[in-house]
Amino acid sequence: MIAGSIALMVGLLTFFGVVLSLRAATKRMKTELEHSSLRALREREHSRDEASRDRQHSAEEAHVERIATMRRTVYLDAVADLVHTQTYLGGLAKVDITKVNVGEGLERFLVAVAKVAVVADQSASLKARSLASLFTVTLLKGLGILMPLIKLKGEVAFHDEQYAATQTEIKRVLAAMVHQNETRQQDLAAFAALQRSFEQQQALAATHSGKSVEAKLKLSDGEMQYGVALMTDMKAAAIQLDELACAIRLELGLETNPEAFKQQTAELHKQMDAAIQELQTRAAAMREQAAQ
Repeated sequence: MIAGSIALMVGLLTFFGVVLSLRAATKRMKTELEHSSLRALREREHSRDEASRDRQHSAEEAHVERIATMRRTVYLDAVADLVHTQTYLGGLAKVDITKVNVGEGLERFLVAVAKVAVVADQSASLKARSLASLFTVTLLKGLGILMPLIKLKGEVAFHDEQYAATQTEIKRVLAAMVHQNETRQQDLAAFAALQRSFEQQQALAATHSGKSVEAKLKLSDGEMQYGVALMTDMKAAAIQLDELACAIRLELGLETNPEAFKQQTAELHKQMDAAIQELQTRAAAMREQAAQ
């Protein structure tokens, strides 16, 4: 009996021990599952946040790249239009400004500047607008020099036309005189009239030739004055161009040394001044030679 009771107690203790162990194991597993679920939830939230940040970062990078691409296109177009405008202003002295709309020559550049003002940083935008204003003022100042040349061009055209007419008349008179000599049918009165006509046409030719040369010299002086004034304004524009170029290069993340631009521009200005001085000297020599 005692042995049976002991065995029963041992069995019960073993049973209760197993039950308690199972309960502890179940509780531990439940706790671990809860912790695992919490970790999984946190990892999912972290992954979702990372993915969201990655998408936002990619979107920001794409936006920045779109802006950079748009700016590069606008800037390159503006450079091309700037060169076109400089060439236009340089050749304006040879254009009949009574037959063209001189403002059209600046239109492309002004449109380009407007685009720069829209897409560029504020610093570059303000510099571009200042440069556009300088070119507009340069054109207006240039017109003040070129307008008096319209009259001179008209005088040159008139005297050259009259000179050509005298040469035609001289050839006609000489042909008539040669005809009389060759045919030996001389009419002294007619020949004398031809002689007077020849001398008259020669005098007219000399007059128109002289006046044409005089007008051309004045025209050349005016064109030279325009060229010098344009060069002076372009020197000022070069400084603003350097500032704009540096602002754009910095904006695009390109290596930029403003001092290097400044030094090179100063050297180019010296070369330009020397070229202008030499040109003026040669022009003065040509005027003296033509006046002799």
